[in-house]
Amino acid sequence: ERIRELQKSGRKMKTLVVAGIGDMVENCEGHYSTQTFTVELNRRQQIRVLRRLLTKAITNWSKMFDEVVVVAVPGNHGENRNGSGKSFTTRGDNDDVAVFEMVAEILSANPDAYGHVRFSLPEDEISMIVEANGKYVGFAHGHITNGGADPQKKIKEWWKSQNFSNNPIGYVDILITGHYHHFSVIEHDKNRIHIQCPAMDGGSEWFKDLTGVDSRPGTLTFVLDGSDRPYRDLEII
Repeated sequence: ERIRELQKSGRKMKTLVVAGIGDMVENCEGHYSTQTFTVELNRRQQIRVLRRLLTKAITNWSKMFDEVVVVAVPGNHGENRNGSGKSFTTRGDNDDVAVFEMVAEILSANPDAYGHVRFSLPEDEISMIVEANGKYVGFAHGHITNGGADPQKKIKEWWKSQNFSNNPIGYVDILITGHYHHFSVIEHDKNRIHIQCPAMDGGSEWFKDLTGVDSRPGTLTFVLDGSDRPYRDLEII
């Protein structure tokens, strides 16, 4: 519905970028007992639901664009963890990326219908970059950060350190992150914009009771039209 709305307003969009920002599957335990208790489905069932949702969504969206680019990054809740609550394998061993890999293989079986759909998935990397209409957009879940309690400051320090070490993610125009479950936009410079995604879950009553902070759930969308404007038509749906 949002795509059709934008098209009716005159936006001529040929390419769609679909980004999985992580924490697609709940595989996180060891922090407090109620975390896994409140999950309704086991790991296999969660992956099944997610795989079917992604396959259906990308199938439907692919009919509306000349090109579709699908990217995913690993989150902390998708890690392969042991009884200590810590990841014990590589960073790439992550359900958040594995489920997109499954969908890629499903769609590759029909190149006539999905030849214009391209998947760009990491192996062990925690960030990915997509070029879109002259802008370089970086994606990272945001859990590998430090530098204080403020999420925006933590991401900024991490971003700056990536630039210092010549990691390509340090040079992107727009950085998209998740992890912190609330929406914000900070323009550090006209060519350095951090967009923090909201979460799609129903919120954390534990976190709300502790801090008084809550955020509207939803999916972040915006348009890059090749103009000098960093982004247009930003909407949480």
